[in-house]
Amino acid sequence: GLAIAKQLCTLLGGTIGVISQSGRGSNFWFTLEYSIGEEQETMSNNTKNTIKHFNSKRSLKVLVVDDNFINHAILENILREVGHEVFSVETGLTAIEALQKNDFDLIIMDIQMPEMDGTTATRLIRKLPGSRSNIPIVACTADATEENFQDYTRAGMNAMVIKPINKAELLYVINDCLKEEIHFPFVLKKGFVSEFTVHEGPKDNAQVLENLLKEIGG
Repeated sequence: GLAIAKQLCTLLGGTIGVISQSGRGSNFWFTLEYSIGEEQETMSNNTKNTIKHFNSKRSLKVLVVDDNFINHAILENILREVGHEVFSVETGLTAIEALQKNDFDLIIMDIQMPEMDGTTATRLIRKLPGSRSNIPIVACTADATEENFQDYTRAGMNAMVIKPINKAELLYVINDCLKEEIHFPFVLKKGFVSEFTVHEGPKDNAQVLENLLKEIGG
């Protein structure tokens, strides 16, 4: 894996290295040339879901509800990358409990989950007292038929995104749900060197590195 990472960094004109301490672990780092443009891109509806690079105008607190670890990781990576705070739970029941204890701007809700599914959880959330009952809820599912979407809407969900998750689609759906252009695309331009540090750990180092390289065109 490190040999492949080195080849990718070299092909992109960057460098990679490691700092290791016995008994404490290792920090893997790489540098690549890129810069962030300030201008917004204009696009048609046919091309907007292919845009890869986004900024956000403000930070949101998002509750992600899904019983699959991989889906958690994908959604958390997308949302945290644009500056949002993410809190994840695995069932509809724990989602309701989390919402009763915390203030969130948005919920991304899986449909099929143990203990309590997403539509049942949404119906119960809509019955909560106060403003928490009005929180925007986005259904996140691979079972995206028109009939199912109507069921999700009747349960009280505001919108739907389809698995596997498309980053641009997700961010634009959030914009629509909150009726605000929170996320907007930007253009990458070469010009300066930036450095990232990847901390060694037992789970998803390869995924973290892969995601970073993909986001800058690797």
